[in-house]
Amino acid sequence: MLPGFSRLDHYVLRKAVVPLLSTVVITAALLLLERMLRLFDFVVNENGPIDIVWQMLAHLVPHYMGMALPVGLFLGTLLAFRTLSLNSELDGMMASGAGLPRLVRPMVFLSLFLALLEFGLLGFVQPHSRYEYRHLDFELRSGALGASVDVGEFVSLSDGLLLRVGGTQSDGQELKDIFLRRGVGSAEEIVATAKRGAFFATNNTQTVLLRLYDGRLIDFDPGKIKPRVLSFESQDIVINLPEIEEFRRRGGEELEMTLPELYWAMHGIMPQTAATNVQPNKGIAPNGAAAQDMGRSSEKKSVQSDAQTMQQRYRATYHWRVINIMILLVIPFLAAPLGLANKRTGGAGGLVAGLSGLIVFNEFLEAGERLVGFDGMSPYLALWGPFALFAGFSGFLFWSSVIRPGRGAAGIIDRGFEVILWPVRQVFAAMKRA
Repeated sequence: MLPGFSRLDHYVLRKAVVPLLSTVVITAALLLLERMLRLFDFVVNENGPIDIVWQMLAHLVPHYMGMALPVGLFLGTLLAFRTLSLNSELDGMMASGAGLPRLVRPMVFLSLFLALLEFGLLGFVQPHSRYEYRHLDFELRSGALGASVDVGEFVSLSDGLLLRVGGTQSDGQELKDIFLRRGVGSAEEIVATAKRGAFFATNNTQTVLLRLYDGRLIDFDPGKIKPRVLSFESQDIVINLPEIEEFRRRGGEELEMTLPELYWAMHGIMPQTAATNVQPNKGIAPNGAAAQDMGRSSEKKSVQSDAQTMQQRYRATYHWRVINIMILLVIPFLAAPLGLANKRTGGAGGLVAGLSGLIVFNEFLEAGERLVGFDGMSPYLALWGPFALFAGFSGFLFWSSVIRPGRGAAGIIDRGFEVILWPVRQVFAAMKRA
């Protein structure tokens, strides 16, 4: 048993943990499965190694976990209290003196634990995992990961080299029926054919060695009457790899910054990776002094405008993350009263209303983040305002259920859904009788 927790607390937690974990695992698995199909298609089109898909999916797990935790806590709490209510266990607990505030206490402690977990995910893990995901995406697009030569196709490489491979063996490690043409100078070119060959790494990361076996090399030199023909058992050809741009450092966007970095950035102390360096003009010519001053003034205003826009985006992201962490502390007070089911009908109006409310609240947060980040609206109005309304409504719902269990605001919501669904049930009943 957990220290400080009674048997009643453990019993309520056991009722909630199973649906909570099931919701988190199923939600994250479905989202990962949908993304996995797109990643396989993307990696295949970029001629990358298939195992890179699992690395990219691993970096997406913190993102989907952060999305699934609030929904999991809501469903876990609601279904736990719904089960207790339908089995009349809740009536017995309340009759023994354990009211709704006492029963929701273990869920509050669980929400505190999940809020700390969400703080770690949103504040630190997600920014780093997002950067690593972007890094892998960049390397795939640039060809740094697993760039390959398609069998049966002519492929142009660096230094005017044209290569065709007729087939492969040993999972692509050995090449067969190789044709190679390379331009040397303005008119001279070398053509080589070989029965087999293979690529080998060199000490220089910018070059790769193509070793040909059992082949023939022809040197076409316009300065000579006949081309030079050479038969060989083994011939090495050094191929220069195209230069690949180095990926940027973390912090190129606000989503890659941790919570402390966002806090300092929104107060004007931006990380070095996100700072914009503007070099001052030197040696202005006397005749162009006015034009240079105008250009410098315009450039300064543009830099200031960009810095202000980025500061707004840092502020929006920071407040959005903090609210998404704190929302976990409110969810038990919303889900518990909605889980008090009507034992006569067993309706699930509270479940539908709660999930709909979470979706609408999330849409308001997304819209508020855009208003703060791009329109400069105050985060206390666009983000904390909806959060205050949501928390206030949840508190009112919980208080009304404490005062009048089953007949408070949650009971009104449940009965409202019964009224809405009554015509539908009548239609289905008529269809069964027919």
